[in-house]
Amino acid sequence: MALFPAYSAKSLEEGDGDGARWPLENDDALEEELLASDTEEEMDTPPETEAEPSKNDNYYVDCKSDNGNRRVSTLYYPGRPQYERSSHRLGDTGGEGGQRTRPRRYFRQHLPESTDNRSEVHERAIGLRQSLDDAPLDTGLWERYIDFMETYGGEKDVMDAVELAMHKNRKSRRVRMRWYAALRRTLPPQPYAERLRECLTKDKCCFPIPIEQDMNMRLELWLQLMQASGAAADIGAVTSLASAALHDTRVLPRAYTDIFYAYGVWVRAAGLWEQLVQLIELVAAMNFPRAAFPPPRDLARERCREMKLRNIEDKIVESGLPLPTVWVRVERARAAAHWRPYLPPGKEEAGTSGEGAGPGPEKACPLDDGGDPQRTPLPHDVAELLQPVVNPHQLFRLSVRLLMLAKVPLLCGSGWSVRGAYGAGGEFECGEELLGVLSTARALPPRHAAYITSDIAQRILALFVDPPHYFTDEYGYLTWVNSLWEACCAWACGERRTALLCWRLRWLRALLLAAHAGSAPAATGADSATADAEIRRMRADAKYMSTLRIYYEKGYL
Repeated sequence: MALFPAYSAKSLEEGDGDGARWPLENDDALEEELLASDTEEEMDTPPETEAEPSKNDNYYVDCKSDNGNRRVSTLYYPGRPQYERSSHRLGDTGGEGGQRTRPRRYFRQHLPESTDNRSEVHERAIGLRQSLDDAPLDTGLWERYIDFMETYGGEKDVMDAVELAMHKNRKSRRVRMRWYAALRRTLPPQPYAERLRECLTKDKCCFPIPIEQDMNMRLELWLQLMQASGAAADIGAVTSLASAALHDTRVLPRAYTDIFYAYGVWVRAAGLWEQLVQLIELVAAMNFPRAAFPPPRDLARERCREMKLRNIEDKIVESGLPLPTVWVRVERARAAAHWRPYLPPGKEEAGTSGEGAGPGPEKACPLDDGGDPQRTPLPHDVAELLQPVVNPHQLFRLSVRLLMLAKVPLLCGSGWSVRGAYGAGGEFECGEELLGVLSTARALPPRHAAYITSDIAQRILALFVDPPHYFTDEYGYLTWVNSLWEACCAWACGERRTALLCWRLRWLRALLLAAHAGSAPAATGADSATADAEIRRMRADAKYMSTLRIYYEKGYL
C-alpha cells in the first residue's frame, strides 16, 4: 500500500520509513509533471515500435515440448496414442511459401482415379455379360458376376445385377438367396417387408417372376416375410401371418412343417416358452399316436420349485447389486422355472392328453401366476396353426423339427435327421448348438491344443445358453425333453427310427462330455451326489439306446 499516495499519510503518522515520506516530499514535482501537456512536436512524432523479438532471445520460453501443445493421433494404434509436436517457434513461419506442414490423416498425396482402370472394369463387365448370354442358367457364373459388381460397382449396379439374375435364372435357389440378401442390405426392415408383400400379391412391376406357378418360391417368400416381420411385430401379428401363409401354401406337403418351425423359432426367440410348449404338445397330440408325451404334471414338486424360486428372487433383490443386474438375474431365474403353461385352479387334468386325474383345487394351484397372461396361453390362440400331417416323410420331418424347437441341436453325423431338417438350423439359433463343437473338443487327447476341460465347457455354455436348459432336471425341463425323445422314437419306424436313435446317442454323449462328475453347474447349486446320479442316468440311457439300435439294425424289433 505504500506505493500509492492515498495510503501514505497514515503510514507517515505511524512513523514508517523513508519509503513512505518520499511521495509527500515531492508533491510539487509530481503535480507539475501530471499537469504538463504534450507538445505538438511530440504528438506528431510516431511512437517507437518495439522490434520483432529475436529468435535467439535469451528470455524466450519455448513451450513446444509441452504435452498440451502436442498433436495426438490414435488412428493406427488406439491403445497407444502417438504424440507429434511442431518444430516451429513463435513468429517463425517456416516451410516454403510461409505455410507449415501438417500431418495428413491417411495418405501423403492423393492419387486421382485412372481412366484406364474404369475402362478395364467396363470391359470385364461386358465380357461377363456376354458369357451370361451364352449360358443364362449357369448359377456359378451369375454369382461371379454379382460378386464382381459388389467389388467394383455401386449399390445400384449390384441391385441391377441381382434383378437381372433373378429374371434370367429364377429357379436357382442360390440366386434367390443372393436377391434376398441384397434387398436386406439395401432396404430398411419395413420397406423390405413391404417389398416381399408386393411380391406375394403378384405385382409384376416390382417382381417380374410368375410366382403363382411355383409354390416352392411362394413358400420361400412367406418364410422370408415372417423372418423380416418378426422383429417389429407382436405375437398376434406373427400368428396371423403364419396362418395366412398356411392357407396360401396348403397344397404344398412340406409347407406346414416349414411354417410351423419358423413360427416356433420366433416364439422361442421372444421368450414365450409357455406358448411354445403348449403348441408342441398340441401338434404332437394331433399328428402322432398317444404316447407318454407330455409327461404328467407333478404339482407337489411344482409347488416346491415355486417356493424355491421365490427364495432365489428374495436373495437376488437383497444382494445389493445394481438394479439392471438384479432384474437380469431375476428374469433368468423366472425363465428357468416358468417354461410350462400355468395350471389354473380347479383344473383336474394332469396333462394335454387328459390321462390321470390331478389333485383337488386347493393343490392344483401351487402359487398364483402374478396376473401374467403369458403364463396361461389359450389353446384357441394357436388353433389355426394346428393341421394334420399324413405323409410319413413329413411326419418324420415334423418330429425332427419338434426336437429342434426343444433346443436339441443337429449334431455331426445325424444322417437322416439332417435330411429331415432341410436346411433348418443353419444359423446360430440357440446356445445349445455349441454342444457339437464342445463335444468334439472334449473328446480330443488331453495334450491337444484344442482340448478343453469340463469346467471350461460349462463356462462357455453358460455364456450362450438361455433358460430353460436340459443340463439339469432342477425345474423338470430335462424330463419333458426325454419324454419328447421317447415319443419321437416310438412314432418312427425303420430307418427313420434308427436315425433318431443315432441322433439321441450323440446328444447324450455331448451332454456327458459337457458334464462333470465332481460338480454340477454353478447355476443349479446341486451337490456332487446329484451330479453323479445324473451322469449315471445318462449313461444308462445311452446304453439302452445303443442296445435298441443294434436290435433295430438286425431286424429283431
